Amino acid sequence: MDGGRDHRRAARWQAFFGAVAYPRPLRDAEGRIVGGVNLLMDITERKQAEAASALLAAIVDSSDDAIVSKNLDGIITSWNKGAETYVRIHNPAQAVGEHIFMITPEDRRGEEAQILQRLRQGDRVDHFETQRLRKDGTLIDLSLTISPVKDRAGRITGVSKIARDITASKRIERALRQSEEELRTLTDSLEIQVQARTMQLKRSNSDILEQARTAQRTIKPSAENPGRRKATYRARVAR
Repeated sequence: MDGGRDHRRAARWQAFFGAVAYPRPLRDAEGRIVGGVNLLMDITERKQAEAASALLAAIVDSSDDAIVSKNLDGIITSWNKGAETYVRIHNPAQAVGEHIFMITPEDRRGEEAQILQRLRQGDRVDHFETQRLRKDGTLIDLSLTISPVKDRAGRITGVSKIARDITASKRIERALRQSEEELRTLTDSLEIQVQARTMQLKRSNSDILEQARTAQRTIKPSAENPGRRKATYRARVAR
């Protein structure tokens, strides 16, 4: 039988019927071809799974967010374009096969074990805010959504992370905190100034009252005996 023609026929079966053909010649006792046997294997489910996998890969690859997976040893197994173009950490060729610590600051490395422990307990980690390293060594603020990667038996074999760049929002948040702190400091300063001015006014009022009392004491003796003043006046006139 023509091997090339058999291959083309098998390809047509696979394309149109979702099956793989395995044709074999049927020979008689003298070795002459008297017929053929064609074994067909249904691969519909496999083709559907391949199509779904290709669609998922296209979605992951075109996502603006960084999507990264690693095994339980911390070795990066996949890295989409979002990590390079949007988050701008490293390109896939530089990342796949490397340890996740290549983008993890030293003071954040303990997070990896904590996250894995939570996943093993069946938790899903959403909106986990952290920082990672860019290629140039600068820090980037990220919000992580982390899920376990499981095999068919349900055993955790790795970790998948979706990372969103929140650097801009964190910068605004820090600016707001600084503004609030400055306002609080200004308010405290104004309150101290008001208290000092109030004390100053109290002392001034106290001085004015004391002066008024002194003046009253000076005027009061001459005002106590008006008859005596009249007698003195008459005596002076008589002279």
